[in-house]
Amino acid sequence: MKEKDIIYKCQQGEQAAQRMLFDQYYNYVYTICHRYVLHHHDTQDVVSITFNKIFKGIDKLKNLENHGLRRWIQTISINESLRFLNKKQPIDYTTDHFFLDQKVEPITESTEVSQASEIKKIINEMPKGYRTIFLMNIVEGLSHAEIAEHLNISRNTSKSQMLKARRYLQIKLRKEKSKEYGR
Repeated sequence: MKEKDIIYKCQQGEQAAQRMLFDQYYNYVYTICHRYVLHHHDTQDVVSITFNKIFKGIDKLKNLENHGLRRWIQTISINESLRFLNKKQPIDYTTDHFFLDQKVEPITESTEVSQASEIKKIINEMPKGYRTIFLMNIVEGLSHAEIAEHLNISRNTSKSQMLKARRYLQIKLRKEKSKEYGR
């Protein structure tokens, strides 16, 4: 069944179509939510809330052009993940961290390729504000204007947090590399 037909049937309340949509997008939604929430059980809760929002709001979905459904689902997934995190502890987008004063050399392409799992680990350890902006920009592909709108912050705050996130990543990678070579 075509996506357009699935959406139409979901809008009519057909459970079989809702199940098809759920099956088609579950992994996508789970992956997005897990990037932000990090813990499996919490992620499952956020995924459940996300699909409830999807099914309640699908009748309002109009723009199916240019991956409209996928983008809409992505937006709901991000928003619900951030809402969950903010309920646990509000994210501070203004705090600077002590390690930002350290000098950083540029990361080479070979470093990035050889340390993919380490990079993922470091991203997961980032302060929530940095991680959120980093994921929204680099992984989800949102512009700073879109991020600012999602998070109700200024575009410049988004850019600043992104710079800090990149610097955090560089510093942590340098420290790991130093440990690896016994420096």
